[in-house]
Amino acid sequence: MLALLGTFLGLLGCGLDQLTMDSHSLHAILHVPPIVAQGLISVGVVMALPYLTSESVNASLERIKPLAAAVAVFSYTLYLT
Repeated sequence: MLALLGTFLGLLGCGLDQLTMDSHSLHAILHVPPIVAQGLISVGVVMALPYLTSESVNASLERIKPLAAAVAVFSYTLYLT
């Protein structure tokens, strides 16, 4: 339940962050201070973190471990060049 609430708050923060951004072609729809949106993202990640580090999640991610390792090596190689 905590992970679901954290995910919801994180996604809500991301959505608010996007809706408060000004650009050349669009004006901000909402007038929420960016610190509020960023705070929601932070609280959401902190609330979801215990679930994301649990053994059940790690076991389900074991399948993609070789692919993730290869991408990490490639990314680090790009960083060095």
